[in-house]
Amino acid sequence: MQVFSNTFCLLGEGSLWHPERCELFWIDILSKKLFSKGETERFWAFDGMLSASGWVYDTLLIASETALWRCDILTGRQDLVVSLESNNEKTRSNDGRADPQGGFWISTMGGVFSWCRDCFLFSMAPGFLCPRANACWPPAS
Repeated sequence: MQVFSNTFCLLGEGSLWHPERCELFWIDILSKKLFSKGETERFWAFDGMLSASGWVYDTLLIASETALWRCDILTGRQDLVVSLESNNEKTRSNDGRADPQGGFWISTMGGVFSWCRDCFLFSMAPGFLCPRANACWPPAS
């Protein structure tokens, strides 16, 4: 067995394989960083804690503790897509997954939200305590 990366994470989570880039992405929640390793290893620093990512060509959708971001993989540019319970200090994003139709589901410690390609964020399950986003659709058959 071979070690894939010697990167130390305080709380590593959210691994994501990008099949078009042959690159693995993962998050260190507490250090507020997104890491990747393909041909080289690199990282991007964010202002808030991260929890999940999904790929859209050469960009990633990143759920942070207060917002959904678009991160350009090539330049590192981070653009705000939409705020996410930013007025509630007791919640943060907890999990996220892409669905088969191209939507991005994000769970927070206060509910489940869905972002669709038209940049519309809506609450699907307000009031849930720390739900998991990947429980929001049936498995493929």
